[in-house]
Amino acid sequence: MFDVLQEFSLKKRIQTKELQQQALNDLKEKTEMPEEQAAWLMKEHAKNVSALDRIHDEELSRQRLVLEEKLAQRRALAELSVCAAYFHSEIGE
Repeated sequence: MFDVLQEFSLKKRIQTKELQQQALNDLKEKTEMPEEQAAWLMKEHAKNVSALDRIHDEELSRQRLVLEEKLAQRRALAELSVCAAYFHSEIGE
C-alpha cells in the first residue's frame, strides 16, 4: 500500500513542478520580464517548492508512523485475544 501511495505522491509532485515551471516560463515570455527578475523569481519559486516538499515529506512520515502504531496495537490485541482464548480453554477443562 505504501508503494502505491509513494508512487502516486511522486507522480503528483512531478506534475505539479512541471505545471509551476510552465507557468513561470509563460510569465517570463508574456511579460517580457528581465532575465535578472526572472532568475530571482525562479530562485524564490525553488525555495517555496523545497519548503513544500519538506512539509509534504514530514506529513508522509507522520502518516506512516500513525499507521505503524495502529498496526502494532492491532497485533497486540490479536495476541491478547489468543492468550485469553487459551486461558479460558485451560480453565474450562
